[in-house]
Amino acid sequence: MASLICNLPSEDVWVRKEYLRDHEDGHGEFVKGIWVTAKSVPGRAFYFETYLPDYGALYDKLPISAFVSDPTVPTPDMDLYNLQFWNCMDYGVVSI
Repeated sequence: MASLICNLPSEDVWVRKEYLRDHEDGHGEFVKGIWVTAKSVPGRAFYFETYLPDYGALYDKLPISAFVSDPTVPTPDMDLYNLQFWNCMDYGVVSI
């Protein structure tokens, strides 16, 4: 049964620090993270809840554009609308 939130397998990711600092600073810096859950809200991009071990914090509602697999700025650096073409259609999200 689908629901608003689904648990994700533990996936190590790097979080762009500017997403943790309201895009005011931290550009080009990265923080180690672990995905915990994904959320589907109609009309919005997927949100990810991410555990940040360096801070001992569980950070909520980060878009897919906040994550990279390596701690380097990707080339090309794609915007959110190029990473997720469609907004979520409903509250149903399932992790397989």
